[in-house]
Amino acid sequence: MEQIADLRKETRHEPKDLLISFKNIKGETIQGTILDASEKGIAVELFNEACLSDLLAGSIVCDLNVGKDGKTINIKDGIIRRVWNDDTYFKKNYGLAIELINTVSSQNASGIILKGLMKTRRLNAQKEIAKYDLDYLNNYRRYLSECQIKLLELALITSVSIAAIYFGISYSGFILNNKEDASVSFWRTLVSALPGFISISCAILVSQKSMSIQRVEAFMNILKECLINNNFPREYRGWESESKKVRHIFMTDHCNKCLNIKKELCGTLSVEEALILKSKKLFNNPKLDFYNTLIYLILYTIGTLSGIAVTIELFRYQRSTLRYMIASSSITIIIIGVLAYVGYLLYQVRKGKFSSIVLKRIWIDIMTHCSKQS
Repeated sequence: MEQIADLRKETRHEPKDLLISFKNIKGETIQGTILDASEKGIAVELFNEACLSDLLAGSIVCDLNVGKDGKTINIKDGIIRRVWNDDTYFKKNYGLAIELINTVSSQNASGIILKGLMKTRRLNAQKEIAKYDLDYLNNYRRYLSECQIKLLELALITSVSIAAIYFGISYSGFILNNKEDASVSFWRTLVSALPGFISISCAILVSQKSMSIQRVEAFMNILKECLINNNFPREYRGWESESKKVRHIFMTDHCNKCLNIKKELCGTLSVEEALILKSKKLFNNPKLDFYNTLIYLILYTIGTLSGIAVTIELFRYQRSTLRYMIASSSITIIIIGVLAYVGYLLYQVRKGKFSSIVLKRIWIDIMTHCSKQS
C-alpha cells in the first residue's frame, strides 16, 4: 500500500469514543473511531482490517459522518493521505489519515471533533506519571517480596512450636499409658493439623503475592517500553487508575458494553501470543528461581508432614470412633485439597491466566481501549 507521511501541523486533539463512518470509492460504508483530529485532518482506526483493501493513499472518501451519544454531524469529504497496517508494541493497528476538504471549524464541528486532550500535552503528562509509577512500583514489588519472607517465617516459627507441643502430648500419652485412647488421639490430631492449616494458608498468601509481583512486573515492563519509545497508550492515567479498571471494570458489564466499539474483548491473546504461551515449559522460560522454590518447598513440606501425622492418628487410634474418623478424614481432605489448589495457582502463574503474557496483554488492552474511570 502506498504511504504518504502525515504532514499536519495543527494542534491535535484526542476525542473519546467518537465514531466515524464514510464511503470509499466503491460506495461501501466504512466504520471506525477517531484517534486524533485537527482543523484539517483526522486519524481513523478501522473496525475491520478487510476494509483497507479499497482504501489507497490519494483516493477520495466522501460522506464523512461523525457521531457520539446519538448526535451526528456530516463533515463532507476528504482525501486519504496515509494508510497503515502494522503490528506495534501495543496492538495490531490498521487505519488511515484523512485530509479534510473543508476545515472542521468551517463546518461547525469543533465542539464535537476538537475535544479532548492535546496529544503533545498527554504524552508529556504520561511521561511524568510513568516515572513516578516506576519508582512506586519498584518499592511495592520489594514490599511484596518481604511479605513472602515474613509469611515463611510465620509458618516456620508457629509450625516448630506446635510440633513441640504435639510431641509433648504424645510423650505424656506414653507416660500415662493412654496413648491409644481415641479422645486423646483426636486432640493430638487437632494439634498436628494446626501447622498444616497455617502452612497452606501462608502458601495461598504467598501465591497471591507472586501473582501481584507478576502483575506489577508486567506493568513496569510496559512503562519502560513506553519511555524508550516516547509513546504511551492513549488511556494510560497511572497505576492507580489502571489497576482500578482491572479490578472493577475488566470482565464486568461495563466491559461487555464496550464491545460495541471494540474489535475484541480486552485480554484476548493474539494467535502468536497463544502459541507462545502454549509452547512455554512449566519450569522454564523463565526458570524457577531458588527464592520461590525454597519458600514453596518448605510450606509444602510442613503441610505434607501435618497431613501424614493426621492420617497416622486416624488409622491407628480412631477407626473405632465414627465421629473422630469423620473429623480427621475431613481435616486430611482439606489439607490435601488446599495443597492441590496452591499447585493449581502456581500453574496459572507459569502458564495460565496469571502468566506474564496474559497479564501484559490485559494491561496493554486496558490502557489502550478503556476510557472509563471506576
